[in-house]
Amino acid sequence: MKTAPIKRIELNMDELESILERAQTSPLDDKDCAKIKAVFESYLYLTELLEDKATTIGKRVKRLDGPEKSTGKAKYSYDINLKNQLIAKALGCPHAHCKITSIDVAPALKVPGVVHAEPLRQSGNEIEWQGELLAVVAAESEGVTSDQLIDRLIEITPTKEDELTRDARFQKIFAS
Repeated sequence: MKTAPIKRIELNMDELESILERAQTSPLDDKDCAKIKAVFESYLYLTELLEDKATTIGKRVKRLDGPEKSTGKAKYSYDINLKNQLIAKALGCPHAHCKITSIDVAPALKVPGVVHAEPLRQSGNEIEWQGELLAVVAAESEGVTSDQLIDRLIEITPTKEDELTRDARFQKIFAS
C-alpha cells in the first residue's frame, strides 16, 4: 500500500538535532511534533519507493549486453576501425635523465602505411623525466606504428646521473 506524497516542509539538520535535544529534556510542542512526524512520513514514503518494482536497488537486473560481453562478441570502441582512421603511437623516453643525440623521422615516412611522423623534441635536448614524449607516428594500421619503428628514429645517450640511479635501483632490488 503506497502512501500519498507528503507535504513539503523546510527542515535542516541543525534544526532537527535541536528538536531531538529538546525532546530529551521536555515535552515537544505541536510544531516540533509535526516536524518529527513529517520526517518519519518522508522516510516511510522513500522506503516504499525503493521497494517499488521500478527501482533496481537491491534487485537482480537482467543485463541485455551480458551474453555478448561474456562470450567476447561485444564491440568496444577499440574494436571499431573507421574509414580513413589513423592510429597514432607516441614514444616516451625510457630514461629518467638523458640527452637526445639524434632524432630523425624521415625513415618512418618511407615505411608503407605511415602518414605522418613528428618529432616532439630536438637533437641536443636534455630530457629530465622518464616518459617524456619524444616523437609520434601516425599510420593506417597499428602494426606499422610499432615500438621498434619509433625506437629507430631516436638515439639517446643516458647521463651519468641516470646510470647511477639505475644501478642503485638494481642493487637495492637484488640486495633484498
